[in-house]
Amino acid sequence: GLQSYPGGPTFIGVTYSLEIFSGGTWNTVNDGDQINGPGGGLISFDDATGVFSWDTRNADVTQGNGRSPYQFRITAGDGVGTTQQAFDVTVTNAATLIDSAPGDQTITEDVGISYNIHAIDEAHDWIVGGATDIVTYYDLQVSYWDGSAFTASVDYVAYNASNGDRGDVTFDTATGQFDWVPNNADTAIGQFRFTVTHHDDNGTLDSRNFTLTVLNNPPTLTVPGWWLLHEDDTNPADYTLDQTNISSDDEGLGLTYRLFINGNEFSTSDQPNGATGGTIYFDTHTGEVRWPTTNADVTFNSIVAPVAPTSGAYIFTIEANDGNGGITTTTFQVDVYNAATDVNDVPNQVVDEDTALSLGDPDVTAIDERIGGGTFYTLEIDRSGDGAGFIDVGAYNALVTAGGGAPITFDTSTGAIDWAPRNADVGQYTFQVTHFDGHASNDADQFDVTVRNTAPEFTSSPDTSMLRPGMHFTYNPSTTDEGQHDWRGDPRDDRVVYSLDTPPSGMTVNPDTGLIQWEATLPGNYTITVLVHDGNGGIATQTFDLFVAALIDELPIEHRPDTATQNTSFGENSVFGGRDHGEKGLGLPPGVPGGLLGSTPMTSLQGRLLPDDALMPLYSGHGLEDIFKQGASGPEDLLAWLEGHDLKQPSLEPAGSTAPITPLTGYGSGVAHGQRLDFSAEELHLWQDLLQPQLVHGGSESPDTPLEGFASAIEEGRRLNFNHYPIREARAFLLEDLRAGDVLGL
Repeated sequence: GLQSYPGGPTFIGVTYSLEIFSGGTWNTVNDGDQINGPGGGLISFDDATGVFSWDTRNADVTQGNGRSPYQFRITAGDGVGTTQQAFDVTVTNAATLIDSAPGDQTITEDVGISYNIHAIDEAHDWIVGGATDIVTYYDLQVSYWDGSAFTASVDYVAYNASNGDRGDVTFDTATGQFDWVPNNADTAIGQFRFTVTHHDDNGTLDSRNFTLTVLNNPPTLTVPGWWLLHEDDTNPADYTLDQTNISSDDEGLGLTYRLFINGNEFSTSDQPNGATGGTIYFDTHTGEVRWPTTNADVTFNSIVAPVAPTSGAYIFTIEANDGNGGITTTTFQVDVYNAATDVNDVPNQVVDEDTALSLGDPDVTAIDERIGGGTFYTLEIDRSGDGAGFIDVGAYNALVTAGGGAPITFDTSTGAIDWAPRNADVGQYTFQVTHFDGHASNDADQFDVTVRNTAPEFTSSPDTSMLRPGMHFTYNPSTTDEGQHDWRGDPRDDRVVYSLDTPPSGMTVNPDTGLIQWEATLPGNYTITVLVHDGNGGIATQTFDLFVAALIDELPIEHRPDTATQNTSFGENSVFGGRDHGEKGLGLPPGVPGGLLGSTPMTSLQGRLLPDDALMPLYSGHGLEDIFKQGASGPEDLLAWLEGHDLKQPSLEPAGSTAPITPLTGYGSGVAHGQRLDFSAEELHLWQDLLQPQLVHGGSESPDTPLEGFASAIEEGRRLNFNHYPIREARAFLLEDLRAGDVLGL
């Protein structure tokens, strides 16, 4: 500082004044002025005594900073005259000094430190807006421990720009105010070193170092007390717990979350209730939970939200781990209340009888179908007009099956419906499908099903082979609707009925089975029409012709060349010729008359049997005359000889018939006329009812076939074979030629 005392005597009435030269002029300085502003020292001046003192500061320094010494002038006046004295003042610099700074210490994450660093020249500035301004300031350098050494120090501004998620340092370079709240990311580093320096802008500075060690503080964790969800919500905001609901002070600073549900840890996406339950999406970095729930996740069996956690609520536990040893866990409850199930609207159905009706997904579906346990469908049917109302499909099937209708296949899991209605099911129905979601909610849909009638069809054809008088005709027709009756009972007259349209005399039909039976009496052509009524307005007809032929009418004829009758004698190769055909040849004994061809008796015989212009067609190529032996005296001689010789009998089939004893009662005349006994499989089946076998209307291709020696075999049910050895293979007596024997009445 400066103190000045004027010398010489002191006179009463003398006064003093102090001036400083600046800006090209002298300016008065008063007691208490700071000529260099707030940062400068105070001037003390006593105008009575002239005593002058100045407590200089850093702002007043002139030495070493390019400023000129100060020029002061003191003036003394006694009221009459004045005297003045000027003098220069040079202010030399004193080094700045930091007299207050933090020491090495331990601080806590999220708590931090606040300290006002101080230096003796702090804010002792002289600012006039020129190059000679004096401005004091601080700077702060930061480094940290990287695991093996401290990093190079950088200015705190540069540090803040590159410190990532770590807490920023706040520092006032004018006042030295230091503030820092380290976070979890700083805790991971551990130690930080700071260097603070004060500059007085007059060439001196002072620095202090201090180290701060950051201790961990466990993370905070905020979660809701109860989370209420609604099944099948589609708005993400309604099924999400975001960072406003689950949060931590260390989130984003190396913190990780874990989720436990009912004690079991879940991954980032999981379905706690299986494949049909909603998937939980969990963010391990933010703690966000999203759960679009389904019917499988419901805890509250009501479509009205509960007002408090239920006994079946899920227990969610969130764990927050800061990675520095700090772990915090919090538990809350989660409920899901039910949303009503909903069955889609099934359109009305129309199906023809004997055509499949199949309804599956998506024809019949519900929003909660097979979502979680306990879901199922029911099906009820109401048939129009039966008065029973809706009955369960099981009871319905029992009813219609007993009555001839088609049962309905129904899948209670998927709601699929499969039905192949028959003629007995024709009518109008109302189906009611109800879905139950297993949580006290159900929904039903009704739709109409119309089963339309289609006309029946014949699926069989009769055997229309030629008949002879006395032969029996049977035909059991088959139709698509045969045997079907309305399952609601015959009083409705809704049943299948057979009938005949103007049948021949004696022909009958069974109205329920359609079995037609008839014994042919008179030769002729008969047109038969069978009708079947399905009971629902559908009618089908089948028409066929039956031909009943007299014996002679059965013989087919063909025109033969005139040369066929010009052979008047038989040679050695004729049918009845020499014995070179083996033992199977029939032959004629010596003395049988021959030479009949072309004779009057032969012509007469031919005229009796056939028209003049036709001969029997024989497959061997022979004519009727081929059976006569040369030298016969006439037909009478030949017939007499033939009547004295029996034809060889047919053989019994090795396997025989599998039928029971089959008396030939009533078949004698037919057998005598060469008709074949038919032991076919169809008749075998009928034998169970002790029905006699039928004669095939085509008869046997053999002549009169005495049953001598075969009675016991026939009684055992064995089949006579008229197409086997020895008849068919006998070259001396071909099967075709035997037809002539039939004509001859043998």
